[in-house]
Amino acid sequence: MFSKHQYGFTKNRSCLTNLLESIEEWTEVIENGYGLDILFLDYQKAFDTVPHHRLMEKLRLYGLH
Repeated sequence: MFSKHQYGFTKNRSCLTNLLESIEEWTEVIENGYGLDILFLDYQKAFDTVPHHRLMEKLRLYGLH
């Protein structure tokens, strides 16, 4: 159900794993002579703006209780 790009809240895939894999990919890109732009987004308050009842209903539809 979760994307292979999902790192938070999944077994054996932490934020540290995400960072290490990202740095590995960025290094490869740079070593191959390509440019690299990185954009960092902070979603700390993202769920504060989501109607929680709607979120819970969608999670139920995916079989998550």
